[in-house]
Amino acid sequence: MVEHTGRHFGDETHMPCTKVADKLLRCLRQHHQESYMCFNVMEEYRQCVGRATQTYVDQMAEQEARLNPQLLPVVPPQVAPQAIALPTVNVAKEVRRTRSWLKPWTWLR
Repeated sequence: MVEHTGRHFGDETHMPCTKVADKLLRCLRQHHQESYMCFNVMEEYRQCVGRATQTYVDQMAEQEARLNPQLLPVVPPQVAPQAIALPTVNVAKEVRRTRSWLKPWTWLR
C-alpha cells in the first residue's frame, strides 16, 4: 500500500513518514507472532505522524492567514470577572440541634 501510493507522490514532503512506515512493516513481517518486538518502531512511527500532522496544520494556518488576514483576528486575553461569594447557610447544624439519637421521636421532624 505504501509503495502504491508512493508512485503517485514523488517527493518526501507529501508523505514524510514512508521510511518509518517501511521499517515498521518490515519489523511486523519479521515478528508476526511477537508484535511487541516492534513497539519502539511503532512509537517512532506515532511520533513521526504527530510531527507531520502538526507541520501540515501549521502550514495550512499560515496559508490561510496569508490569503485572508482579516479572517483570523488576534484578540488579546481579557481578565475573567471574579466570582461573588454567596453567604453559606449551614442547615446541618440546625438539624443536629433539633434531633437527638437518644430521643427517637425527634427523628421524624
